[in-house]
Amino acid sequence: MVNFQVAFFCPKTNETKMFNLTHPNFSSVASWAYVEKQCLFERTGEEWKIAAIYDLGFDILKQKTP
Repeated sequence: MVNFQVAFFCPKTNETKMFNLTHPNFSSVASWAYVEKQCLFERTGEEWKIAAIYDLGFDILKQKTP
């Protein structure tokens, strides 16, 4: 299982929502984000965009040793 952070953004209200999730892979969390985007629209009546999906375990500064 992988820890992910998903960010949603509403352009009309400039509101941001962030969720921390544990899913088995990226495609699973992307599918969840699409469904949650629809749920946010139903709850608020505003259009939401999926701003980002981050893998919290990924270390961009980690260097490979030769």
